[in-house]
Amino acid sequence: QWLLGARSPLLLIAIATGLLIVRWLIMAFDPGPAVLVPLQVLQGSGMGVIEGLMLLIAQRTPVHLVATAQGVNGVVAGVIMALATAASGYLWQVCGSLGYLLMALIAVVGLVLIGRGLFNSRPGDDRPAVGAASEATTG
Repeated sequence: QWLLGARSPLLLIAIATGLLIVRWLIMAFDPGPAVLVPLQVLQGSGMGVIEGLMLLIAQRTPVHLVATAQGVNGVVAGVIMALATAASGYLWQVCGSLGYLLMALIAVVGLVLIGRGLFNSRPGDDRPAVGAASEATTG
């Protein structure tokens, strides 16, 4: 809470994703050890994405379902990471370090979607405006 204050966890996710994009773009050009070692520090920004997702789930899920939602998030993330790891070996064989460009592109798409959530939020509410019409008609 001290890091974000009243801001949405989407901001933390967006900042961390931006740092990962920078890392992957630089990694695509096979930097030497002098750049690679400090660049690896940015790998830790992936934890910002994970922490942001945990906060987002905690904020937007009914209290009695938070643990279930966190568990589902963990399983889905694990399956996606396993598939991505398997695919990355093939991608490395085909593209070499330029495969990092695909990772950066995927992250850019995610960042655009996060941006929609950040900039389409209603004042005083941390939820995106998506689905606002259905909430107005049901509740």
